[in-house]
Amino acid sequence: MPFGSSCSPHLGPRFQTLIAQMPFPQLWSARKKRWRILLVGDREVGKTSFAYRFSDDIGEARRSAEVKRRPTFLAQDYSDKLLFDEGHVRECTIDEKESCWVTLLDSWIVQNHYADMDEDIPFCHGIFLMYSTTSRTSFQDVARTCRQVPFNPKEDPNVVFILVGTKSDLSSSREVTAEEGAALAKELGCQAFLETSSKTGANVDTVVLSMVKALTKAAAAREIFWAMPFRRARELLRGCG
Repeated sequence: MPFGSSCSPHLGPRFQTLIAQMPFPQLWSARKKRWRILLVGDREVGKTSFAYRFSDDIGEARRSAEVKRRPTFLAQDYSDKLLFDEGHVRECTIDEKESCWVTLLDSWIVQNHYADMDEDIPFCHGIFLMYSTTSRTSFQDVARTCRQVPFNPKEDPNVVFILVGTKSDLSSSREVTAEEGAALAKELGCQAFLETSSKTGANVDTVVLSMVKALTKAAAAREIFWAMPFRRARELLRGCG
């Protein structure tokens, strides 16, 4: 089925043709929810490998040989460039009746600069706070970053946060225990915590699905919250009648 055919049947053929020519036209489907998740963490925690494992099911060994670099969004120049790669897109099945599109926003930036780039961060619904289980420094850095605006779960209830420990397959090089990760996730107010391996694919899809379910639940709760005053007003009007 061509990508453009996923558009609403009420749209004209010209508009459907235009959609089919746009980057990732499947994201413009009117029938599926679309979630954007930002990956935050130090350089060497494996954000890019995680994103490629999710979107293309390609591990580190095959990635450099088989996948060309996708276009990136240049947000700003620091001593190192701040880049966001929005090319990691995949359809996810929530249950037998519902699916959605998920975009992972890979980022390249020195960890200390996250606090200075509030206005340059692309829009996202959720954030994966990532550290390497083989690096205590990355674990400490992501803890500091999470406590800074705009990455503090306790400061922004509209964004869902999940703590992710990467490289769980490197047990002989482990520096951070799973218990420490779980404790930090609870301390920071994250929705969940999971350890993953981009090399084996362990828990990569699981943690993304956990994020999607958390986002779906949060969105439903917000809809109920905003609808309550209108429902109450309607009930009062009916009572007056």
